[in-house]
Amino acid sequence: MIWQGLDIASALQKALSGYKPESVFILCSEGSLFHARKTLEDAYPIFIRRQFFVVPDGEKAKSLKTAEDIWTWLAEENCKRDALLINIGGGAVCDVGGFCASNFMRGIKFWNIPSTLLAMVDASVGGKTGINLNGFKNYIGSFAKPSQVFINPQFIRTQSADELLSGWAEVIKHGLIDGGALWNRVNEGMPETKDSAAWLEIIVQNNAIKARIVDQDFTELGVRKLLNLGHTLGHALESMSLENSDINEPISHGRAIAWGLLLETELSVALKICEKEVLQHLKSLIEPLYEKIIFTSQQVDNMLLWIKGDKKNTVDEVRLSLIRKVGDCVYDVSTDILQVKQIFLRHASH
Repeated sequence: MIWQGLDIASALQKALSGYKPESVFILCSEGSLFHARKTLEDAYPIFIRRQFFVVPDGEKAKSLKTAEDIWTWLAEENCKRDALLINIGGGAVCDVGGFCASNFMRGIKFWNIPSTLLAMVDASVGGKTGINLNGFKNYIGSFAKPSQVFINPQFIRTQSADELLSGWAEVIKHGLIDGGALWNRVNEGMPETKDSAAWLEIIVQNNAIKARIVDQDFTELGVRKLLNLGHTLGHALESMSLENSDINEPISHGRAIAWGLLLETELSVALKICEKEVLQHLKSLIEPLYEKIIFTSQQVDNMLLWIKGDKKNTVDEVRLSLIRKVGDCVYDVSTDILQVKQIFLRHASH
């Protein structure tokens, strides 16, 4: 069940009424700790504080070490199979929390309370959970739906511009796939952060599109692959950034996906399945908002290795989800890796 609204305290209070305090466990990140405490204190004032577990912000949380730490914490706190794990935070918290819940004691219930736009429109809904491995995004994971999701767009008021843009890239993607009312809204631009009603409308439209696709193909054997639009090349850019995080600040997921959408649309044009006008329109939406991602020609081969190792591909083929026109996207497009390389090289700094 996905609850989307503005009075989250009342919704949570009702939903939690059947749980004993000692059976509820809360996972959050350093950045979402304030939201976690405030939300649970308003809705459920008798919760036990020791049952909070705090993970690092961002992709650092999505590691085997963090998963092991969460499982150890649950075991030490005497968590049983009838317990509930509530994940409060951004996409990484929902990803790792859902993964840990779906595997602890062969599965306990979990809820997602997303505190970022990215998590509200992507990570908290759809039932994908996972952690990273050796630079590969979401290489270990499971398909497991949260039993409930509570989405409160008022959290958006506290987000930075970069955090908003990270989620907005996924909204653009869903708009491209559907081509309906959400796409029209995307072309109007982002609302003010304080306009919770406008954000609620966008989030509801976005999640209806995703739910419609996921309900047809939960384990991603067919049409759900459309949701990977922008992600194959985008994840390669993101992995490149994470590999060099000791030198430069890692780029956000949304920035990587935004540029992944552009590069994959450029590839669609090169493959003659998409008109240049679509690419130009997309550029007009993305380039003013998302700073260009800088990489060198020497880094391209590493990005190609990540693409070859992407879980969406087979041993012999790179398969992409690509756009033909707004509202008309295709999946499992077999693509020569050299064509992908040419796209990257066109954008390399030197």
